[in-house]
Amino acid sequence: LETIVSARDRLYLSYVNRDLVTGEELPPSTVIREVKSHLQQNFLSDREASKLVHQLPTHRYQEATAHGESEVDSGTGILLPAARQEAIAAQIRKHIEEESSAVISVTAKDLAQTHEKLRDWLFFPTVNSSDDATESQPSDNLREITLPWSAIRRFLECPLQAWGRYVLGLGDDEDHQNLWIRDEPFTMPRWDAMDLLRDVFLACLNSDDDKPDLAAAYAKRVRLLTLKGSRPAGVFAEQDQQKHLAILEEWWNESVESDVREKRPFHPHHFGQAAPGEKPQKVDQPLVVKIPAANRSDRQSTQPVIIHGRTELISADRTTSLTLTWGESENRHLLRCFLDSIYLAVTGLAQHKEHQGIILAGNGTSSQRQFGMLSKEKAEAYLTGIVGDLLRNSHAYLLPCEAVFKFHESKEHSNLTDIVRSLKADPYGSFSSDYGPVPNPRDCEPPDEKEALAMVARRFGPFLAGGEKA
Repeated sequence: LETIVSARDRLYLSYVNRDLVTGEELPPSTVIREVKSHLQQNFLSDREASKLVHQLPTHRYQEATAHGESEVDSGTGILLPAARQEAIAAQIRKHIEEESSAVISVTAKDLAQTHEKLRDWLFFPTVNSSDDATESQPSDNLREITLPWSAIRRFLECPLQAWGRYVLGLGDDEDHQNLWIRDEPFTMPRWDAMDLLRDVFLACLNSDDDKPDLAAAYAKRVRLLTLKGSRPAGVFAEQDQQKHLAILEEWWNESVESDVREKRPFHPHHFGQAAPGEKPQKVDQPLVVKIPAANRSDRQSTQPVIIHGRTELISADRTTSLTLTWGESENRHLLRCFLDSIYLAVTGLAQHKEHQGIILAGNGTSSQRQFGMLSKEKAEAYLTGIVGDLLRNSHAYLLPCEAVFKFHESKEHSNLTDIVRSLKADPYGSFSSDYGPVPNPRDCEPPDEKEALAMVARRFGPFLAGGEKA
């Protein structure tokens, strides 16, 4: 009331009439509704009352309506580049919806007229302009494909989810969920907490103290996170701290039992490029493999794939990989150590015939395994085969690594596809395929038995032959 009385010339009242997440229309507050109703009943005519509310455009490109309908449709009357792209995308979406029932046929001539960069990006074959010329032409200038090292591990864990993320370009819902967090976090996200605990433990592991102060090292690292607001405060911070210190203490005890400190210092090997927020002291050259070019009749045409990322914690003598987990140790965690041995072999850094993988699970279930080192040539061939399999084939089937390990460890004769179906039918169990951008993965079926066994031999042969889990 004081605001209304104090107004001299004009009074503007604004409110948000759309839900930020769903886009549903929301009514104004009770105060605004009462003011509007009072003005309509006592001071304004219906025509004047209709002018009280000014609806602002929902999208940025709608502000250009003054330029005319044709300019808005084409985006030419919009100055802001992002808004112009939104306008064009809206018109494309509208056109696709209107023409969704039409059948579109693409001829060789259409492909020949496609822009070269777009054609390579879509993996279209290179063809002659003649309609009869459908043979692919070799190209020595195929674009490079960039692939993170984690994609290879994820492909072994679940081909379906890796294919969806790294080939189809699907994204996880959790990738964007932090955009909608408006309140103080009650606990640190799991992966943020893992990064924090790994940094704390690594600093203590590489120190000269026989029994470092884990609590002090943790407090030093976590203070900056608290000031930045990326960590809970108060009683919630105390609960997180108790849980985190218990994990650090268990990791330390498991490292002592496994004689890990005898091989310190441990550090990850970064190659290609560092992840956002990381500041490694050294970044090595990326791994480069060449896979067969897509849709090319010339089998000699290849396409380079640039692989970047980081390994697990590797000892100074490069004989041991150390993986820190938060929960029960499983065979899928040992895949990380196995891939470290592949990296060392490909780069020529391996100096021993065996590579040891150690898992510290933080709950007393640590495990170890020895992997026989492959030669540089065999490691390169294996890596090229895995990358080519991921990028060049379709993987709309269910074959999680848990089924592979269960099949391998089964002492009685069993069927791999039956094991996959038993995993997907268990409503209380979880496996690698449950997490990723592809929704409802359990609706997918496993490949036929013969094809599934061939996949396991290609992808897991060196890992399964690497020794027994201790």
